Amino acid sequence: MNKLLEVYNLLKEEGVEFFYNDFNIDFGEITDISVMKDQVVIEIDEDVNYEVSFEEFKMNHSKENLNYHHWPLVREFDNELEKYL
Repeated sequence: MNKLLEVYNLLKEEGVEFFYNDFNIDFGEITDISVMKDQVVIEIDEDVNYEVSFEEFKMNHSKENLNYHHWPLVREFDNELEKYL
């Protein structure tokens, strides 16, 4: 499994929620992601899939329901995401 997806799944299991919002996509919870060669496919609210670039994903996603125990995994997620930019 891709390391970015692995860390994403660990954070989700820990109760961290991911959200996305930009000019073309209404605010919603990211309920699944898939990593492609040059983009991320995000599923919003278990309903609609969108293809976004890694840069768009980095700039427009947020993480909620965090506590200080999550920060090492959050940093690892962000570091893995940087590898695609």
